[in-house]
Amino acid sequence: IVEQLFTVYDINSDGYLDITEFATSMFKLYTSELHIKMKMVFDMYDFDKDGFICKDDVTLLLSHAPIDNAESKADIKKEGIYTQGGGGSEDYKDRADSQKELQKLVDLCFEAKAKLNIEDFKRVAE
Repeated sequence: IVEQLFTVYDINSDGYLDITEFATSMFKLYTSELHIKMKMVFDMYDFDKDGFICKDDVTLLLSHAPIDNAESKADIKKEGIYTQGGGGSEDYKDRADSQKELQKLVDLCFEAKAKLNIEDFKRVAE
């Protein structure tokens, strides 16, 4: 996830983040209008930068997002220190169930389409 975020922030694609790229990206992330934030998210999913996202791209990124299985503060101690809210579950079943739910969500968003462009993505997000 971090590598893909870096790619989106590296506006001139030189492999480095200068202060202007970092500041511009932070500004977009925290103070811009929703459609600009949605474009940033879309760009994170668009691995090959062809203007389309596919199910595999979305599934790959979302499958690395932490899952929240904690029902109480006591449950958090069973999870990894890294996530504190879940996601570090040592119980494989939790992770497998979450992946099945994720796949259902992705299938619902894509409907019968193989790829989504930015306008499709905005429609689904609304």
